[in-house]
Amino acid sequence: MSNITLDEAEELLSEFVGLRNKIKIKKSKSKMVHYKYNRCKLLCTETFDYIVKYKVRKYRSFSNYEDLLQDGRVALILALNSYKVGRGCWFWWANHYVGTKVSREANRHSIIKIPIKKTKIILPYKVSQLPIIIDEGKSALESIEISESDTRVHTAIAKLPTLQRRVVEMFFEVGGNAHGSSSISKICDELKISKKDCQKVLVMAKRDLKKYLENDSGIFNLHK
Repeated sequence: MSNITLDEAEELLSEFVGLRNKIKIKKSKSKMVHYKYNRCKLLCTETFDYIVKYKVRKYRSFSNYEDLLQDGRVALILALNSYKVGRGCWFWWANHYVGTKVSREANRHSIIKIPIKKTKIILPYKVSQLPIIIDEGKSALESIEISESDTRVHTAIAKLPTLQRRVVEMFFEVGGNAHGSSSISKICDELKISKKDCQKVLVMAKRDLKKYLENDSGIFNLHK
């Protein structure tokens, strides 16, 4: 976590945006302006890199963890290039870009595919504090939920004990009704367990998933 204060962050961003506008809008060709701009941009990326690390920390077990870090840093630069002073909180804006990019890249890496309508069975129907780019035909709230909750569920399932994980994967893989006896029966046949034990394992798995997902929703804090 960076030790930069809110006032220091605002001062740094104001300087960067001012230099950026001189180059992008006023088309300044001054070498000194360009030098100060590049130096300030580098300082911003280094200062706010902890936002990237914060968003990627939950994917440490992923084989493409280093790639996700780079994706997050690219998104941070995009956030700097588009941020406007006075048009909202910088940290909200940065999380918008970094969170969206990292979440989608991590989601593509996941091998478990669960329909979003099934994730509602596992976790409370909550909306992340961070916005997500809107997909065609979807509202902003729906896009937030699809991108963030899907990735979090995939990660949570991977942390379950072996039997719970297998039952959950098989249960959602068949795509039947959540209470359909045929789904449970098929799992029982393959894993050689009773229907009662299977249902018990499934209930425990959902409980553990819900607990993990609720505890995983960290909130960004900045200390003065």
